[in-house]
Formats: sequence, C-alpha cells, structure tokens
Amino acid sequence: MAKRKSKRSKSRNIVASAAKTTKTDTKSRVYAFLGTLLPVIGWIISYFACKEDKYASYYGRQGTWLLVCAVVLHFVLIFSIIGIALIPLLWVIAVILWVIGIINALSGKTRPIPITGRFAEKLKL
Repeated sequence: MAKRKSKRSKSRNIVASAAKTTKTDTKSRVYAFLGTLLPVIGWIISYFACKEDKYASYYGRQGTWLLVCAVVLHFVLIFSIIGIALIPLLWVIAVILWVIGIINALSGKTRPIPITGRFAEKLKL
C-alpha cells in the first residue's frame, strides 16, 4: 500500500511541476496585454522592458500585425467603389479580432489571433 501512495504522489508532483512551468507570470501577461491593446507603442514598451520575454513579444507582434493588416486593407478598399462600403465592416472585424487577441494575451497561453496571427508568427522582430 505504501508503494501505491508513493507512485500517486510522484505523479501528482509531476503534474504540479508541469503546470508551474507552462504558466506565465503576471508581468508577462501585463506586457502581452499592452502589446495587444496598444499595438505599436505597446510592442515597443514590451520589447524594451522585457527583451527576453517571448510571451510578451509574441503578443506585441500579434497586435502590431493586426493593426498593419487593418490599415493596409483600409487604404486598399478606399480605391474601389464597393470597398468604401466595406470599410466599416473591416473595422468591426478588426475590433473583434483585437478583443480576441486581448483575451488570449491575458489567458497565459500563446494562441494566434485568427486570420492574421499565422503571418505574425513568421515575423522575426
């Protein structure tokens, strides 16, 4: 019976230590939140404040790339007649994706923002 308890306690310790290693700290989440909330400025703040923090820089790139895509699409749509009607829809989608990015940044897990996130992961900034 003593052997069973020791095996169970070992497995519980392994699970507990794995949970600690994958959990991001509050500082990383705050800088990731700033990087997503204020795309360019937040990314610069998180870059200089936490150069080694991959979590914060990941979401800084995600937020910045979302802003760049939205602005570029905005200017592309301006030059077409149908596009002018689509500009409000573009910004509604951008705001929804932005909120999803903020929620992901605060969650502690690295999840790309839908649609634009895969491209942001390829950036080496």
